[in-house]
Amino acid sequence: MNEQTLLLEQGPVRAADRFKEAMTEKANAEKDPLVAELAADKQSMAAAQAIFDQARDEAAPQ
Repeated sequence: MNEQTLLLEQGPVRAADRFKEAMTEKANAEKDPLVAELAADKQSMAAAQAIFDQARDEAAPQ
């Protein structure tokens, strides 16, 4: 058999399926750094909120 016959016997290329798979792989690879960044942001916001809460409590009338 020649190369063209072999290619014709193969199933069609489903580019959309490969695109979905590639995007899923990319999202999974980026998920861990994103989760770490969100956790760091959340921790920073909690620290800032604690400072504001302390300042509010200290400034409140006794």
